[in-house]
Parts: sequence; C-alpha cells; structure tokens
Amino acid sequence: MIRLKDLSIKKKLIVIQLLITFIILLFYCVFLVFNELRVFRNSVVSQLTSMAQLIGTNSTSALSFLDNETAEEVLSSLRTEENIVNAWIYDAEGNLFAKYSKIGYTDFSFPKTEKESHEFKDGYITLSKRIIEDDGVIGMVSLRLSMKQYWNVVSQNIITASFVLIIGMIIAFLLSTLTQKTITNPILHLVETTKKVSEIGDYSIRVEKGSKDEIGILYDGFNNMLEQINIREIERDKAEGSLRESEKKYRTLTENINMGIYRNTSGPEGKFIEVNPAIIKMFGYESRKELLAVNVSDLYQNPEDRAKFNKKMLRDRFVRNEDLKLKRKDGSPFIGSVTAVSVNDEEGNLLYYDGIIEDITERKNAEEELEKYRNHLEELVKERTSELEKKSVELEKTNIRLQEVDRLKSVFLA
Repeated sequence: MIRLKDLSIKKKLIVIQLLITFIILLFYCVFLVFNELRVFRNSVVSQLTSMAQLIGTNSTSALSFLDNETAEEVLSSLRTEENIVNAWIYDAEGNLFAKYSKIGYTDFSFPKTEKESHEFKDGYITLSKRIIEDDGVIGMVSLRLSMKQYWNVVSQNIITASFVLIIGMIIAFLLSTLTQKTITNPILHLVETTKKVSEIGDYSIRVEKGSKDEIGILYDGFNNMLEQINIREIERDKAEGSLRESEKKYRTLTENINMGIYRNTSGPEGKFIEVNPAIIKMFGYESRKELLAVNVSDLYQNPEDRAKFNKKMLRDRFVRNEDLKLKRKDGSPFIGSVTAVSVNDEEGNLLYYDGIIEDITERKNAEEELEKYRNHLEELVKERTSELEKKSVELEKTNIRLQEVDRLKSVFLA
C-alpha cells in the first residue's frame, strides 16, 4: 500500500486538496439532506394537522347529532389522499365513533389517547387532534400517514447530494491539477537541477529565481549552498593537488634515499606495515610483499635483541642512532643504526613504530680499522719514546764524562 508520504509532492497536493474538498462537500451534503428532511417532516406534520382540523370541523355536526354515517362519509373523503391509510374519530367519552382504513391497513388500531400528539414510528406518522366546538372538546380525530413519500424524498435528496459531491470532486480535481503547478513546477525544477548537479558534479549550476515567496527563498538557499560547495570543491582540489605533489615528492624522496624507511607493529616479533625500496634492498629481499611477510624479529642476528628494543620503545617511546646487529635474507650479518619513534592515537594507544635505518657496517669496519691503527701508532710512539729515553740517558752519561775530561784537562794545564 502506497503511503501519502511516499507520493510525489504533486500528487500529495492533489490528494490533500481533494480530501479537503471531499470533507467540506460531504458535510455540506449531509447538512443539506438532513435539513431538507427536517423541513419535509415539519411540512408533513403541518399538513396533517391542517387536514385533521378540517376533518374535525366537518365532523362537528355528526358528533353533535350522533350521526356515524355522516362522520364516516367525512372520513371517506380521505380516499383522495394516497398516503393517509387510517383515520378514526372518537366521541367526547373516547369511544370510537367512525373510522376509515385503506385496503390492506384494516388491522391497524390507534392507541387510545386524550392528548393532542404526533409520532413517527415504523415508517408512519400518527397524529391526534381534538375536535372543539364552542370552546368544548366534543371528540378526537386520529390520522395515520405512510412515510413512503418521505423516504422517496430522502432517496432523491441523497442522489442529488451524491451527484453534487461527484461533480464537486471532479471540479476540485481539475482545479487542483491546474493550481498545484504554481507550487510543484518550481520544486520539480529544483529537483531536476539537484539531479543534474549530482550526476555531472558541476557545482557552478544555478537555478533562476522566479518569485519572492518561500520557494524563492528556497532557491536562494540552494544557490548559496551550491556556491559554498563550489568554493569548497575548488579549495579541496587545490589541497588535493598540493597533497598529491607532496606525496609525489615524499615518494620520490623515500624511494631514492639510501636510508631505509619503515613502519612496523609493536611487540616482540613485529610486522612491517610500510617499507621503502632502500630497506628492501638492504635486507636482500626481492619485493615489498616478500619483506612484509617476514617477522621483524627474524631480521635480528639474535631475536632476543628485538624484545629488548621493543621494551625500550615502550619505555622511552623513541630511540636515536641505536646500533642493532641484523641479518639479511641470505643470513649475512650487518649493523644497522636505527632511529625510531612510537606513534599513538588520540587516546594514547600505541599504533606502530616509524623509523629509519642505515647500514653502518662499512663505517663500523672503518672505525675498527682506525682504532687498530691508532692503537698501533700508540705502541710505536711508546717504543720510540723508550728508545729516546735510553739514548737520552746514554747522552747524559757521555756529557758527564766529557765534563770530567775537561776538568782534568784544565787541572793538567794549570
């Protein structure tokens, strides 16, 4: 079942207008029918009262002279009244004086009453009226009228009201179909523009404002929204262009730099998340995929060093120029200098480690050779110093001997 809220706005307006029109026309038709019925019933009662008064007036002489035949002749004049089916005349003591019944209605008996009254019951109206002469009650006349004509009028009024309702609904439908265009056409135009913008992604499109009502305000709001989106799209495109350029530069830098750049998970084993070509080459692997499948701990000469490194990172959150004993895919050892930092989320939870690694094996070997050479030089210096000290002592002794010879020579000459 289609709900009202699922219909198009065009159909909603038509349905709402038709519903309002239907309710108004229905109330009007119901009011019209009931009012006509009320007027008709009052008219019937009034006519029946007049007829009862006329019969009562014509029956005064018969009641006064106790002439039943004359009274029945008066009642027989009601044969011309198609809807009056029973008529009785009572004397002053309430006894039946004369009566009239149409064929098929002879079994009916009026309820005895001493008061003037009228009653609608079982499709008939029963009316009782006193017969008065010289300010005295000399009898009572009761008439019973079939309401068949009444129900014919009811049916006719209902048919007329239904006809008015149908014609009114048709006119309302035609008018609502025409008038709703002043509201739906601008909205449908806005919907089409929205679809067009969504399909082609052109936020420079604008809708032309044709009125200053709420729909015109909606058009202004829609155009302003597109303007803001267009500005943001331009800014986003610039930002994305700058980001792509930065990523390109970063990628070029990370791919061409000789130092290994990596991102791996924490833990005693660890897994690589991102690596640059330099680190793949450094560890002797063929591809990025191959290196990502390896545990980080498997790249240490001693896997326990990975656990120590992880504890240090958890404690200090960074390391700088940490020398690690690592090994390549083929098992050949090398020494890497690592600088790394822990990366946490907004809540402070550890996400991964970012770091750089440099193969310093040659530098370490050179430092060792330099240290050996320095130690050798120190040994040579010590040996040379010892020899010089010995020669200095011998020279001092020679100098003393020469001084003694000079002294003896001076003595001899003297």
